[in-house]
Amino acid sequence: MLQFRNHMKFIVLSALSICITVRCIASEPLAQSRNGKVRVERMPEVVEKEFEGCSCNFSSSHGQSSTVMAWIYGVQEPTEAAMQINGKTERQVLVGVKSRRKGGTNSEPQVGDKTEYRFSAPASGTLLSCKVSQTCWGTPGCEYIGYSCTAKVSSAGSQVTLSVSGGCGC
Repeated sequence: MLQFRNHMKFIVLSALSICITVRCIASEPLAQSRNGKVRVERMPEVVEKEFEGCSCNFSSSHGQSSTVMAWIYGVQEPTEAAMQINGKTERQVLVGVKSRRKGGTNSEPQVGDKTEYRFSAPASGTLLSCKVSQTCWGTPGCEYIGYSCTAKVSSAGSQVTLSVSGGCGC
């Protein structure tokens, strides 16, 4: 009987240890401010699935690819992006877009063009500064622009910056 109890304790403690380890890994921030007040985390899969179809998706290359920010474009007004900040899914509204295109304002996007997206919510804000890294604009049936970006995320009076890449397309 004593061996059985010891064996059960070992199983329970092992299972608890595994659960704690998995939880710690799963909640590890992709980026965190120096004072720890702002943590950007991987977007939960259930939220990520909301952004299928014509959308913009940006990921961090922290270990494995991790979706950081996503939004659907051209469908809903105002455009709303989702991010996981400080353990909560934050919905931020697109409040500004600035583009600098080599061929002028109305030209098709080219590699090297720059775009800034500014998002805001009551508890947070994000400035996404992007450079076009690839495009297939003008190719029949292709609607994709790839970006390399820097995301500056602010919340609780603090800020954190992280590199992300991704794109917009259908």
